[in-house]
Amino acid sequence: MSIINGIREFIAGCPLICEGKINVDFLGAEPVEYSVERISTDEVIKRYSDGGMLKKFVFAITSREYVGMSVDKHLKAAEFHEKFSEWIAAKNDMGELPDIGKDKVTQSIRVSSSGVLKDMADDCAKYSIECTVVYFEGGI
Repeated sequence: MSIINGIREFIAGCPLICEGKINVDFLGAEPVEYSVERISTDEVIKRYSDGGMLKKFVFAITSREYVGMSVDKHLKAAEFHEKFSEWIAAKNDMGELPDIGKDKVTQSIRVSSSGVLKDMADDCAKYSIECTVVYFEGGI
């Protein structure tokens, strides 16, 4: 299993995402859709003498949602992102972490920024939640 697929499956288990399609590295034009999108970064946090490494995988959960010009719909979107961030934090605290593949052990998952509005067009908004998974990848 790839890291991004493990994260996608983990996110799919969120009860807040009940009607949306979860893509990888692309977001469709119609609401409601979600995507797990890789963010380029230096992955290695620490190298160990046995070849093992502590690494990070930075990604964004993006969503396209219908919000129109209604304050109530914008508030509902903001509430979703706040609750989603709380769900991630609770899963991390309980040690319920994404399975990201053989020889990789997830240490933590956290939200770096929650529910940032990235784009608004035709009554649809694109939001982004930036997250980081820290994991250990074994050496010899």
